[in-house]
Amino acid sequence: MVATPTTQARVSHNGHKPEGPPLDTLREPSVRTGRATTEHERLLAGFLVALDAAGCSPATGRLYQHGVRRMFRHLDSMGLGALGLDSVSAEHLREWLASERTGGAQPASCEAYRRSVRRFFGWLREEGEISENVAARLAAVRQPEKVVPVPTQDELTALLKVCQRDRSVLGLRDHAIVAMLASTGLRAAELLSLRVEDIDRRERRAVVLGKGARARHVPLEPSVLHLLARYHRRANVESGPLFRDRTSAALSKAGLYLMVRRRGQQAGIVGLHPHVFRHGTAMALLEARLSEGDVRLLMGWSRGSRMLERYTAATAAERAIAARRNVELVSVK
Repeated sequence: MVATPTTQARVSHNGHKPEGPPLDTLREPSVRTGRATTEHERLLAGFLVALDAAGCSPATGRLYQHGVRRMFRHLDSMGLGALGLDSVSAEHLREWLASERTGGAQPASCEAYRRSVRRFFGWLREEGEISENVAARLAAVRQPEKVVPVPTQDELTALLKVCQRDRSVLGLRDHAIVAMLASTGLRAAELLSLRVEDIDRRERRAVVLGKGARARHVPLEPSVLHLLARYHRRANVESGPLFRDRTSAALSKAGLYLMVRRRGQQAGIVGLHPHVFRHGTAMALLEARLSEGDVRLLMGWSRGSRMLERYTAATAAERAIAARRNVELVSVK
């Protein structure tokens, strides 16, 4: 049986980006050419090499690069581009983040920029390029509290039925994907990187490569294994990518998002995307009273991640609302 939460929180209507902090744009800002710019680019290139050597994913490297380049652009626009990075102060960086916020950047994006620059300046300090990591003085950007979007039990049931009615190979594939997402809470990238060889049917688990190249075992429910086996028999898949497109190539991230959105629309769910299932799994595990340590391991969160705290708070809020419904303070006759 697919694990689902009992919460009544609705699916987000804005279809926000589910993986990592939502940056406002990933277009690289332009900067003036010149000696300072060349030096900045040299240091940034070295930083990216260090990230790669440390095992950071290409996506993380791109996010860090984007934040650092935005800082460079701000320094240049303020006439500070000629400054050596050892002369950049914490106040300069605070002014930059404030300008990003007033320019329309979302708090999550500003926090991503702050983390990027803190990591960059930390590397510069380790390499002896600067004497102090002034970015370490920057306070975290406060994030607004948001309702965690989670599909209801009825919505998930409707979604599974939509897939079940489609008896084509792609219908079988979609049914298996939705069931796996809802029961495991895998990230989109984790799901798409799975290969047939990663599935251990005897132990009923999958070997998943998560963020930071950290591998973990994820339990698979019998119903999910059944759906996978049925899809693979019809698609004649014995090895290679676990999920495939119409051409038998590995399913892409764009293809996954389009499929989930289309199936969601067929089930009457607005704005559905793969990461919504991750929200639901996390809250279901917490509601089932699994320990926070077990949930952290199953979801692939590092010890420094605040995601567990976020879901714990959301689950507590749902319990409080449910308990409050049993208390009647005003009686109207």
